[in-house]
Amino acid sequence: RASSTSRGLGDVYKRQPFNFGPSWSPNGTELLFVSGEHYHCHPTIAHVTSGHIQTVAQRGGYAGVTLFLDVDDFHEGSSDTPVWSINGKTIFFTAQRKKAVELLEISPGNEEKQLTQSLQGESHYHPKPSPDGHWILYGGRRKGIRDLYKQHLETGAEIRLTHLTQGEAAMGLIGSLSQQPNPHPSLNPEKEALPPKKIPLPKLVFR
Repeated sequence: RASSTSRGLGDVYKRQPFNFGPSWSPNGTELLFVSGEHYHCHPTIAHVTSGHIQTVAQRGGYAGVTLFLDVDDFHEGSSDTPVWSINGKTIFFTAQRKKAVELLEISPGNEEKQLTQSLQGESHYHPKPSPDGHWILYGGRRKGIRDLYKQHLETGAEIRLTHLTQGEAAMGLIGSLSQQPNPHPSLNPEKEALPPKKIPLPKLVFR
């Protein structure tokens, strides 16, 4: 559940022992970060002028770290932090909902919107909005394989961008595909998704 306080911005580090990954809102008036305890922290906004601090969502037990190797590794994973939408009105984040880690969107003070519907044990990570604000890119671990996806925010149409196999993994989101011309302009994204297509994105290969 979201909560708020009117303490000053300088009190953030006294409020919680772990505060990580700050990013400015597009208009420069707020900071978005995760706050709480390590591996138990939640999306939080601090207003720069008033110092008002608000926990905008709960991650439901999700540690906020997505593993990039399926074997023991000293680093253990990649930090999965919330991001602003392009217009700064909403926030994209990942959280445990039921038995999967889902991608969600929330406007502070309003109900969250779940953007993915996953099977048990599946997860999503590293959301990144396109510069035009119409798409959200993210990683998804489905059936044990990590691929990249993008979703049209107005229609909900999801497109799988990579088609990897067991032992391969797509982790990073580089650039934006939304700025490229639509190779299939006749398709209506409300009714049809683009056909599967491999694109030249970097990938990690572990054999």
